[in-house]
Amino acid sequence: MTTMESRNGQAVAGVEAHQVWPSIGEGVLNLSDPVSGAGAWVSVEDMRRAETEAATLREALRRAELDRDTAREEITSLMEQDRERNAAAREWADDNDLCDRFERFCEAYGWQGRTDDMTVTVRVSVDVDLIVPGVHRGDQDTYSLTEQIDDTDVREKLEAGAYALNSYDVTDYERA
Repeated sequence: MTTMESRNGQAVAGVEAHQVWPSIGEGVLNLSDPVSGAGAWVSVEDMRRAETEAATLREALRRAELDRDTAREEITSLMEQDRERNAAAREWADDNDLCDRFERFCEAYGWQGRTDDMTVTVRVSVDVDLIVPGVHRGDQDTYSLTEQIDDTDVREKLEAGAYALNSYDVTDYERA
């Protein structure tokens, strides 16, 4: 059995280490576990190899992060260029009176087709409940009641939001 001497205080990878020299052979490190306090004997050569590998991996990670950032910037640039080409194509299609084939082309390639603001006329049917006061029994039919209703009463109910929407139809439209 050989005798060993040690020097305290050397830090390896942030862990306190005790370097030990056997009376014969290569130096080894006793790395203590900060939680349990137990130690492990590691040869200096193995420790240097691990540190070199860790430095190589840190550099590879740094390069990969740079490549990722560069790729993100390139994707953003390409997407902006694609939007600009799409806008130019829509303008060209309008200037040259292209038919709906252009919209089908845009849809097939994930582009936005042409859009227009439209003025739309809508016929709306609503139900409004009104109270018509003092109606004689002989005048309680559709025609007579229609004659007794004032447009102002209907407008007031509509403005107050006191109605039920039954249906609506588009009756006319044109580009704005």
